[in-house]
Amino acid sequence: MARISAAQRHTNEQRIRTAMDRILRGELPPVGKWDVKTLAAEAGVDRTSFYGTRPYAPLRVEFEQRLQAFSTPAPVGCVNAFMQLVGTHVGDRRAGRDGGPDPAEPRRGS
Repeated sequence: MARISAAQRHTNEQRIRTAMDRILRGELPPVGKWDVKTLAAEAGVDRTSFYGTRPYAPLRVEFEQRLQAFSTPAPVGCVNAFMQLVGTHVGDRRAGRDGGPDPAEPRRGS
């Protein structure tokens, strides 16, 4: 296994942190999940470098801790992005739930 220079390691750590922030904001690739495999792919580093005594194991621990800080698997940003694709906004849909019909929903039987 080839050793990397301090400058390369610093660059890789910055790429990992940038990818971590993107993932935690909900900017996942189309087939990505909220996991270390996706983090490694987004940062362009080998997934195995996040385990054991490898160089980026502390960053994996940080990622997992930050991931557990979310109480739901999808932050509002992801839901809003999805709702924009289907043409509505989460807040708009919730605001229409006052017991009356929701104008964004198709009528049944029509």
